[in-house]
Amino acid sequence: FVPALDQILSRTPKVDHILIETSGLALPKPLVQAFQWPTVKSRVTVDGVVAVVDGPALADGRVASDMDALQAQRAADDSLDHDDPVEEVFEDQIACADLIILSKSDLMDAAGSERANAVIGEHVARAVKVVPTAQGKVDPSVLLGLGLAVEDDIENRKTHHDDEL
Repeated sequence: FVPALDQILSRTPKVDHILIETSGLALPKPLVQAFQWPTVKSRVTVDGVVAVVDGPALADGRVASDMDALQAQRAADDSLDHDDPVEEVFEDQIACADLIILSKSDLMDAAGSERANAVIGEHVARAVKVVPTAQGKVDPSVLLGLGLAVEDDIENRKTHHDDEL
């Protein structure tokens, strides 16, 4: 991780933003904690953690539209370093998020949107902006420039793994 980050930060011209897209099965807290390493923290900050959730699936009581495909992805990913239930991974991702993208909002009616937002609300302990999207379109200005220095606050975001970290 650090060598790749070093390479990115050494580029000319300097980069304005670095977006790290992790697997839908990734645990965000350990990744953000890596930005506390002295060689990293002095050079870059985590502007914010963005989670993307499947709106219609949440409205129907699931964390993914195709749980079988998600399990197959999990089985095929050799880099995955945990075997936590998918629901716990979802909860941890939401607990660490500063911004939540509610995908496929165009496929839900008002009642479905309300149910999906209620599920999100059950898993966040602080104010988090939820941005509905249609057809996967998100204005980049919504994602960039949050200015939150998440690595300084990540320990306050409680997850299922706090005893292990």
